[in-house]
Amino acid sequence: HLLHRIFAFLVLGHFIGMLIRALKRYGTDKLVIRSFTYLTPIVMLQIALGIMVVLSIKDPYITSYHVIGGAALLGVMVMLVMRVYPTRFQR
Repeated sequence: HLLHRIFAFLVLGHFIGMLIRALKRYGTDKLVIRSFTYLTPIVMLQIALGIMVVLSIKDPYITSYHVIGGAALLGVMVMLVMRVYPTRFQR
């Protein structure tokens, strides 16, 4: 469980770095910036849900929402990758 928390801090740090880099590099690309506007609340929600899971001693409902949030985060990240590197996915 401690490994999950350490990984969460690493993901948060990586996300902040990605956000700063994306604003510098893709500041004019509306699709990339829109992806980050979707990602930011999902990341914040994941952090809040993760804290609530620990404090509630793994309540099944909160844990399920945390898992759903992780799936949403993965989906938006895939969408972001496809927007940043569009030529690799077009045929």
